[in-house]
Formats: sequence, structure tokens, C-alpha cells
Amino acid sequence: GTRFNVCSYPDEQLTEATIEEGKIGVYIAGKPNPVEVSPGQRMVFDKQSGEVLLKQVDTDLYTSWKENRLKFDDALFGDVVKKLERWYDIKIILDKDLKYSERYTMTIKAESLREVLKRLQITTPMSFKIDEEKVFIYPKK
Repeated sequence: GTRFNVCSYPDEQLTEATIEEGKIGVYIAGKPNPVEVSPGQRMVFDKQSGEVLLKQVDTDLYTSWKENRLKFDDALFGDVVKKLERWYDIKIILDKDLKYSERYTMTIKAESLREVLKRLQITTPMSFKIDEEKVFIYPKK
């Protein structure tokens, strides 16, 4: 069978498909032929520009959520925050003065959101406040 992951949200510019096993063809509006995606490949479609990027990847980075793990490899802080929002089903609000150029390599298994945020504080000059269904992240004072 075919095992793959698709990541497509209306509020995001990119749509992604990552193939673990099998092969898929992705039809893109306005293009006559499908983009073929094979095992170990990730296809990224930019909805705005129409550009398609196909590259070899470690598929575990994109499919580990199926085994209740969230993996990051050299991921930007903003990308980590987006995935944490979905993983924990909570809105994370970043302070406009927060400088978040750090990159992260880590795996989240059974840690609570509070534990993950405390882990991020070790390498990021940030503080956080959890208020019911929202998390506020701001520069460390």
C-alpha cells in the first residue's frame, strides 16, 4: 500500500506531501501532468507562486506524528510554534518584540506543553504565560 502524509491548511501558503511507501501523483490546477512523488520524497507546492519543489527527505520528520512523536530538525522557531499550536490544540501568541531566529532539533513524545516551553527557554531568550486556551510568548526580561 501507499503510506504518505499531506499537510494543507487554508491559512498557510504551502501544501506538502511526503511519501513513506508507494507513489502518488499530485494534480495541480493549470498544469497538464501530475507531479509524481516517490518514497523518501517531499513535494512542496506554493499556492501563491504556483512553484513546486520536490526533494529527498527524512520522512520521519513529517510522519512521526502518527507514532505520537513530533520531530524537528533545524526548524525555525516560527515553524516550531505553528506545529505546537496544532499538536496541543492551543493558540500561541508571539510578542511583536520577540526575536526568534533560533533553530531547533528535538523530539516531543509525551511532554506537556509547559514542559516543552520550559525546554525552549533553555536556548531561547523568552518567557511564557499560559492563560486558559492561549499561550503568550514574549522576550525574557
